[in-house]
Amino acid sequence: MIAGAFYIPTHLSELLTMVRERSKFTKPYKAPRSESHVLVTGKFDVTSVLEFLREFYCPDHGLSTMTTRVVMLSPHEPSEALVSVLQDPAYEARVKYVKGSSTSFRSLGQVDAKNARAAFILTSRTSEAEDAMAEDAESVMRALAIKKYNPALPVFVESILPENHPQFHFLTDQILCIEELTMGILAQAVRVPGFSTLVSLLSSSMTEAARVQLVEMADQQGAGFLKPYVRGASQEIYPIVFPPALVGKTFKEAARVIYEHFDACLIGIGVTVDRDNLPPSERFHLVLNPADYVLTGVETGFVISTEVEVAMRIQAYTEASEVLLSSSSSSSSSSRGAESDDETAAAERPLLCDAVQVQIGEPSSSAAAATSSSSDTEPAPSATTKPSTTATASDNEDNDMTGADQAMLPSLGQYRSKPLISEDHSADASLAPLDAAIYDHIVLCDSSRDAGFPVNLDLFLEPLRGRLIAKPVPVVILSPNAPPENWVNRFEGVYYVAGNPLRRSDLLRAGVARARKLVIMCSGKSQSRVADAGSILTALNAESAEERGLFLVVEFCFKENFKYIGETQVLDRVRDDQAESILRPSFMAGHVFSSSLLDGLLAQSYYSPHVLSVIKRLIFTNRTSLVEKLMTRGTWATSSTPDLRAKGKRKMTAATAAVPDTDVSPLPVQSTCVHELEIPAHLAGKSYRELFVHLAEQGVVPLALYRHVVHPVDQRPFCMTIINPRPIVTLRASDSVIVLTKERM
Repeated sequence: MIAGAFYIPTHLSELLTMVRERSKFTKPYKAPRSESHVLVTGKFDVTSVLEFLREFYCPDHGLSTMTTRVVMLSPHEPSEALVSVLQDPAYEARVKYVKGSSTSFRSLGQVDAKNARAAFILTSRTSEAEDAMAEDAESVMRALAIKKYNPALPVFVESILPENHPQFHFLTDQILCIEELTMGILAQAVRVPGFSTLVSLLSSSMTEAARVQLVEMADQQGAGFLKPYVRGASQEIYPIVFPPALVGKTFKEAARVIYEHFDACLIGIGVTVDRDNLPPSERFHLVLNPADYVLTGVETGFVISTEVEVAMRIQAYTEASEVLLSSSSSSSSSSRGAESDDETAAAERPLLCDAVQVQIGEPSSSAAAATSSSSDTEPAPSATTKPSTTATASDNEDNDMTGADQAMLPSLGQYRSKPLISEDHSADASLAPLDAAIYDHIVLCDSSRDAGFPVNLDLFLEPLRGRLIAKPVPVVILSPNAPPENWVNRFEGVYYVAGNPLRRSDLLRAGVARARKLVIMCSGKSQSRVADAGSILTALNAESAEERGLFLVVEFCFKENFKYIGETQVLDRVRDDQAESILRPSFMAGHVFSSSLLDGLLAQSYYSPHVLSVIKRLIFTNRTSLVEKLMTRGTWATSSTPDLRAKGKRKMTAATAAVPDTDVSPLPVQSTCVHELEIPAHLAGKSYRELFVHLAEQGVVPLALYRHVVHPVDQRPFCMTIINPRPIVTLRASDSVIVLTKERM
């Protein structure tokens, strides 16, 4: 008794400490028989986890979201912010956190990795260059351990550096390289305004309930002009199997049929490649807009549409329905425009690329000077017109436009080519102002002083120097970090200026006053929300230093900071963080981007296996895939090719006939690029359907409209990107269209 009286008080504090330090997350996961589960491991940033869970549990993905649990595995205790996410009512019963290492077979057994449906390996988007290599090394080790434990388990991985791709190839089914996609998106965003908005929205999902709610809010607040944008934001990429009625048609013919009857945009096709010596992520040959390719029925098509039910209706399409719908279309010319006249006159019209000036950047002054003479009220469908597949009473997009909505932004002019003179790229020369002969150029700002020169800028230059780019724009890199020796000389029309973009004087030395485009890379990699402060200051300095209407693209660490560029918002009382971000005017116009928007893409790949491949193709259209490299050498064939030849069903096209005929893919090599075009003058005031038909006949696939608008309440001008508009949307003279085309522009 006496000894206990002295011993217990002495060690009581130690006992209480042991009890407090015992983790409540060490309990193993036991999967209920009625549920499946996926494993999520790696480095957990709260913002990344939130984006992943939001996309993974989006109701648009079907009933499996109700019966699939997410089991998170980490050797660390969850942070307070992550605990609050785990306790969120939306995820509390769906997400299980287990403390353990994904490189330990014992821990993998605790999360029942043998019976998991898939494994996801997340990484930190805020790692600096040196830490990024270590992060990727840890991700490789995690993937290797998971594959050793369960070789059949599909693995989806995030990596940071593209040079580490080979290490992941045979360990993972899908690889999302953050640095690669980010640099490619920034390049395309500055070349094609609205591109970053297009890719970001196609990489995420929006429920029908959220869309309807935003449409109703737009009506209530007198912002009816936003409804086409909201509908576009709700669209996704869906795979389809071509029905027999479309087999034997060319791709461009099928694209026209699908849009006219289902309001869906066919953008590409792909086939599975049966070769064990190809990495799993490379065993699908995807081609965007092979206009003259004849469909055989073995291909998987990819359409942009509002819901999966549309893809199912396309697959059920028959020749009988084609006759019925064609008859209905011909009898409704008053509501759709003079369809028969458009078709008969198509052969006499010049190609779009010959009829209009090609847009390298912003709309030309001639287009902006013209105002829309027609009302933005869409044609009212007649009794025989096919109703919209997703139209509701609150979704009659442009019907409530006011006169202020029809005003257009002033034009920022168009690119003018100038001969460049050679420049000394030594350190001393870089301290001098940029040569006065260089103008209408792109200024790329890097203010990461301690991180060294960005090592992957070649990924930024790749989309700007493609074989289908007729007039490459000069690029001036402004950075306090000197590039490696002879690095700049590897590229044509690329210049380096030593300086800090945070200083206005250095921006002026880089020629920002006579530049046409400005790209600001993320100024810092950290978990702090003020990591974007440098990017914001650079943007303010640039706007004060130029007077020509500079087109700005800013990379942010956090999408919540979009509000600091341009106007804050166009709708009040938006409670959802995701909806608030995509309704920022700077995002709608393609001026801002954050890699956090890509976190949901990995989750979406679980439900749509090839959506990541489609996004990569859109960004790097000029890149030759591993399959295409093997195709040109005549060393491979798809599993379906022998059967097709035996049955005599395969129809050769000019593109495939040029490839060696013994070992050839059913699909041609990728040969299209994303461009921006002005709306032809004769289509101003007409319907978007007429534009789609006009372009489809020429083998061009329109993806989105880039539209200038003015808010009817406070007269604020801004732009917005409308993905796959409805056929009845009225075109304006100042609109431009984002397209996939094989034309060199």
